[in-house]
Amino acid sequence: TLARALARRLGAAVVNSDVVRKGLAGASDRRNNVAYGKGIYNPSMTGRAYRRMTEEVERHLAVGEGVIVDATFQKAAQRSAVFEAAARNGAPLAIVYCHTRDGVVRERLFRRAEGGRDISDGTWRIYLKQREVFEPFAESAPYHALNTGAPVGELCGEVEQFLRAAFSTREKPTLSYPVQQPAAHLLSASR
Repeated sequence: TLARALARRLGAAVVNSDVVRKGLAGASDRRNNVAYGKGIYNPSMTGRAYRRMTEEVERHLAVGEGVIVDATFQKAAQRSAVFEAAARNGAPLAIVYCHTRDGVVRERLFRRAEGGRDISDGTWRIYLKQREVFEPFAESAPYHALNTGAPVGELCGEVEQFLRAAFSTREKPTLSYPVQQPAAHLLSASR
């Protein structure tokens, strides 16, 4: 939700891990009772999905488009591939780590599953496992921990303010309407 709203506001593309993974698997529907690390979430498919996401990031940056990468990025290696793509293209990169209270996460996951309109297969059990195996950020990039308990409009404003400050140290402005320089925003979502 936040990635799509930010993309509209900033004129950036979105590369979403759920969309990429489902595309690779030839699936478009939400699946119930998916087990962590199994089926289309096995390590091999996860590797393929993150490689494809990095290719999409490169494609957007190569033509001067800003891009928001919306994924859990549980492993440092998954993040480093996007960092390298940004560096190859001379694009600034910032991390926005989305989090909120467990009760809010649980409620959102339940509503999303009930609604059946979201492509994500995320469940409470998967969220708990992801949280357990998450490798903390150690990358040297502008970083913002975003509590997503507020309305989306407020969150967009907070992220935009963070990005303006994070990118203000560059010689050329990188965040304006429309985005003048390619920028990669690593939006890591705690489901």
